[in-house]
Amino acid sequence: MPRFPGCEDLVGTQEEKQACAEQKLLRYIYDRVKFTPLARENRIEGLVILTFVVDRNGEIKNPEILRDPGGRLGEQVLNAVNSMNALSDPWTPGMQSGRAVNVRFNLPIRFKLE
Repeated sequence: MPRFPGCEDLVGTQEEKQACAEQKLLRYIYDRVKFTPLARENRIEGLVILTFVVDRNGEIKNPEILRDPGGRLGEQVLNAVNSMNALSDPWTPGMQSGRAVNVRFNLPIRFKLE
């Protein structure tokens, strides 16, 4: 599976690197995604599911919103994912039989008002 950048120098197993990458990905998304005023005013919460391809070069391609509770929340996640191609380090691509391959990645983000 592809991995979000920032954990490749970690000494440990592939599972530990994957867990580290998942934490960094969520931190990246949650630092950039905020409730929109429209969603807050209308008390819209729920799950956004975004899909995209991490290509063999580690770039994000074809991001698409699969599920959006409304209030422009899906657009917030889409913008955050689109910004990943501007990172100084690309994703680590998925590997199959020792070769880098394109991999579809689904990203669920839950919005909850507190």
